[in-house]
Amino acid sequence: MPEALNYSLPNAALGINTD
Repeated sequence: MPEALNYSLPNAALGINTD
């Protein structure tokens, strides 16, 4: 999941884009 690098870690697990 390269996109997850743009997310906050807790939100990356949920797939939520809240950097």
